Amino acid sequence: MRGEEFKAGVLPTEGSGRNTREPSPCVAKRVYVEMRVNFSVDGTMTPVHIKWEDGLVYEIDRVLDVRRAASAAGSMGIRYTVKIMGRERRIFFEDTYSDTGRPRWFVESGKIRN
Repeated sequence: MRGEEFKAGVLPTEGSGRNTREPSPCVAKRVYVEMRVNFSVDGTMTPVHIKWEDGLVYEIDRVLDVRRAASAAGSMGIRYTVKIMGRERRIFFEDTYSDTGRPRWFVESGKIRN
């Protein structure tokens, strides 16, 4: 993209030979949240409730998957794929990658390309 103005969320199209642009289908952001977590005897961390930025509390119905992964919102940590009110969501525990230097939780919010 030498000599071109960068526009967030806009990527060059492929294969046209021209440098046309179209909106990116992937727009995600980090929403930092308060999290209630249970710890088992062996140290396993299981998220139980999320307190959203507007103060509403949501119960996590089920944890589907846990793994270290990168976020589409531009961070990395332990990713929990969970069910909340029947919908699949990705929540992250930023352990060593937090820009504050302290561990914290966020939810990927926005349209996520699968």
